[in-house]
Amino acid sequence: MLNRRQRQMCIRDSNHLVGYTLTAQSLMAGQDDGEEQLIEQFISQLDEVEHVHTIHHIHQHLDPGDTTGESFEFVLDLILDGLARQKRADSRAARWRIGHNDSSRRRGRTMEVRPTFRVLGPLQIERGSDIASIGGLRERAILAGLLLTPGQAVTTDQLADLAWPGTRPRDVPHALRTHVMRLRRHLGPEAIMTTPGAYALAADPEDVDAHRFSSLAESANEELWADQPSRAEATLATALDIWQRGDPWLDLAGTTVGDAARARLIEQRLEVEERLAALRLRRQRARVDVVEKLAMEAPFREHRWLLLMHALFVAGQQPRALRSSATVRSRLQDEAGLEPEPPLRAMEHRILEQDPTLLDLDPLELVLG
Repeated sequence: MLNRRQRQMCIRDSNHLVGYTLTAQSLMAGQDDGEEQLIEQFISQLDEVEHVHTIHHIHQHLDPGDTTGESFEFVLDLILDGLARQKRADSRAARWRIGHNDSSRRRGRTMEVRPTFRVLGPLQIERGSDIASIGGLRERAILAGLLLTPGQAVTTDQLADLAWPGTRPRDVPHALRTHVMRLRRHLGPEAIMTTPGAYALAADPEDVDAHRFSSLAESANEELWADQPSRAEATLATALDIWQRGDPWLDLAGTTVGDAARARLIEQRLEVEERLAALRLRRQRARVDVVEKLAMEAPFREHRWLLLMHALFVAGQQPRALRSSATVRSRLQDEAGLEPEPPLRAMEHRILEQDPTLLDLDPLELVLG
């Protein structure tokens, strides 16, 4: 068998028959990312009939010990990806010619639409009006891992932890290349960049709904501290509008990185809901039943009960405010073995005393304090 350097030279310059054998030998030897690109270049030069011959020839030369068929699966992915690229290129060229032949009909030219990604709920890819899902469990986990830090390199070791949280495959780099090739067929050949020992998604944080949500939440906080409550209210409402489909990072559940990212994002959402409710109470634009619903959805978050008790007192419903205090006290003691924090006890005391200064209390202080 030729060594790595000899194979690289021959793959560049060989005729197709030699290329078939060298491609198979490269797989048996375990090529690195650079050699993978050479093999991909070789395969991309073949026409459709030659692709079929390549599949047959490579299948004859695969490592007999590869009982999983991973090597053949990898080359097959390369070939199918090459065919898909050629069809896309032909289609784009044809559409361009339609628009180019008549300069007065600029709409005839089809522009490539940048995809956006949804991870607040099941992972989806949105391109214009089209929404698609990724079918494979491993592909979804790898894509989600890349979406955690779009545009930044994620090491193969990190991706392996996310895609195989239990037992890893025998050849992790090889298995990752297979799944990344499948993702490229969904996203485009240049959507995932290969770097030494890592991959990166060619996307911006604003292309991912979770990152847009976080960015808006942070912007709203800055607007609050800059004493711009109206702008902050609008920004918080926009952030919540993004989050409509369910829990985030579902495809990374059970992994340390995924669970931590999910917990941070959910905490951020809870804060957004509380601050938006406080701003609306401040302007008398929130109903008490909406605040009560927030408290019941997260019963151990005392800020929500403070908002509810205050809103009920301001609305002239002191008995209900005290019942709400008793409810949260009971739940904290019975379900979590906790006592209410001092702010909650102080609010209960002030309501019992019918403290008139509560009428002038800014609800925002109850969630920011």
